[in-house]
Amino acid sequence: MQVNTKSLEDIIKKYLALAEERTEAARQQSQQTADDVEDLDVLQTPERYDKILVCMHLKKIVATLLFTKFTNRLLVLHYCLVCNMQK
Repeated sequence: MQVNTKSLEDIIKKYLALAEERTEAARQQSQQTADDVEDLDVLQTPERYDKILVCMHLKKIVATLLFTKFTNRLLVLHYCLVCNMQK
């Protein structure tokens, strides 16, 4: 098997250049976003807090439902295994 180290070096350099370009683009975008926001305290309105609380409550409900569903599946699996062992 023949390996061309020059082509491997070119590929690595290309990926590094792409990574640097994307990093710079992300840095510029984040700087632009930070410049667009004048005061972060303005974003925290009572309505925003209400939305956050509702989202947190919904996440708890979904987590509870998923845990219950998972627990029920475990119980069914355990029951099936116990019934098969007794046969």
